[in-house]
Amino acid sequence: MLLKDSIAQTREDDRPYSLDNFSYGTTPYQSYKKLANSKYVGAAFSSCRRGMDNDNVFAIFGSSIGLFSFFASLSDNVRTLNYELLPFLHFQAMRLKKKHKVEDGLMEFVNDDMLNCDLKRCRVMMLMSMCWDEALCKRLDEKLEEEVVEGGIVIDYTSRLDGSREFVLVDTVEINVSWNESQKLYIYEKKRIEGSGWVEVTEKVIAVEGVEILEKTAKTTKVEEVVGSVTAAPAPASKKKKGCVVQ
Repeated sequence: MLLKDSIAQTREDDRPYSLDNFSYGTTPYQSYKKLANSKYVGAAFSSCRRGMDNDNVFAIFGSSIGLFSFFASLSDNVRTLNYELLPFLHFQAMRLKKKHKVEDGLMEFVNDDMLNCDLKRCRVMMLMSMCWDEALCKRLDEKLEEEVVEGGIVIDYTSRLDGSREFVLVDTVEINVSWNESQKLYIYEKKRIEGSGWVEVTEKVIAVEGVEILEKTAKTTKVEEVVGSVTAAPAPASKKKKGCVVQ
């Protein structure tokens, strides 16, 4: 199947996405590493590595042939979950995965709409969203606000989430991409109910008037304190969109 046929097939489904959504561009490995070494992303990646006692993943929406996934999984041992709507691009990603004998537990490719993804285990999300339709972005933003866990990281090529009450902009990174030598990436964090930090509960047995009871103490650690100790492994689009990207 050719790419043009894959696009035509997708648009025949119940998803009335415009052709802009399927624009293509690439982000080189050096730019990925610059993003991965930013403190918030690096700290979040550390919880998504293979071997960690959780099911956290780095999710890439609009993953194309999977370059970002290969970068993260093969160089930084990060578990990745990839959603790509076009069958042709999904097929190419699966072909590359098979060719290089990458195990399923490290990289997962899904040929489906990202709106069907369960975000509960997505610790970090990358949105290839520069050319997505306004209606699609609105539906995705609502899903992110409802499903992303507290402290979850969302990386976007636009500053669209500046208007969200659920996310806060924590960092920006400028990288080189195929359509722009200085493309800004916006890094957002899902707000935390207990404040900007992880709540750690410790327990100890104490004696009160001769009776032993279990005392729980809650301590909130600010994000800056955590990311500072972690060493990362080696403007919304206008109606006339420029530099559109899928990968």
